[in-house]
Amino acid sequence: NRPIVGTLDSKPRNPFLPFDTNLLVSELNSDFILIFNKFCVVPEHLLIITKEFVEQSAEYSGKDFQVVRDVLMGLKDVRPMAFYNSGPEAGASQIHRHFQVIPTESIPIEAHIESVDKFDEPFTIPLYSSFVHACIRRNSDAFSNDWHFEAYHKLKSACLKENGVFSSFNLIWTLDWMLFVPRSREFTLDGINSLNAMAFAGYFLVMSEDNLECFNVIKALEEVTIPVQ
Repeated sequence: NRPIVGTLDSKPRNPFLPFDTNLLVSELNSDFILIFNKFCVVPEHLLIITKEFVEQSAEYSGKDFQVVRDVLMGLKDVRPMAFYNSGPEAGASQIHRHFQVIPTESIPIEAHIESVDKFDEPFTIPLYSSFVHACIRRNSDAFSNDWHFEAYHKLKSACLKENGVFSSFNLIWTLDWMLFVPRSREFTLDGINSLNAMAFAGYFLVMSEDNLECFNVIKALEEVTIPVQ
């Protein structure tokens, strides 16, 4: 994603109304369209956007998660991961509702998630124990169409109980698990690194290889989240 571009004499432009038809992959249903991300961070980076304007920070409905699930199912051979940045502190650079999906060979945080022997109820990942978050794994014997929607509400409730009120959060999910992370700020304290949901899956964008070598991953995540009391 890139910031919305505007001029001094105009309101910020919504790049999805209208969207670039050269990027169209498919119409998913009466409410959603699948397009390529013009500013992709990996090849085959997809966006699921609403046909009509819906605020990025608006509450979800079951149909939101159902359409993402359908896309994940259709791409399951490339181990897809979906993510969502809700609110500017979570790295949302566009205000028009858009879910993002990328193919993966492996997801760095997944091994830590799978090390927790708990299913269909929220838990915390030991690696992320210093900041507020909640994760949930799917029991492979039971997978309803509403699983992701129900999981989202379980995770949000778990984080609310621990922290109270938050305005922005990141959501990351596959067909088998979902991770919810409330956010306190977009940038790390040095003002250099803007982190979105991909960071909590274990993917980081840095300016140079030297920057990567001195990058303290957990410290960066702690700086943009809410500390556990």
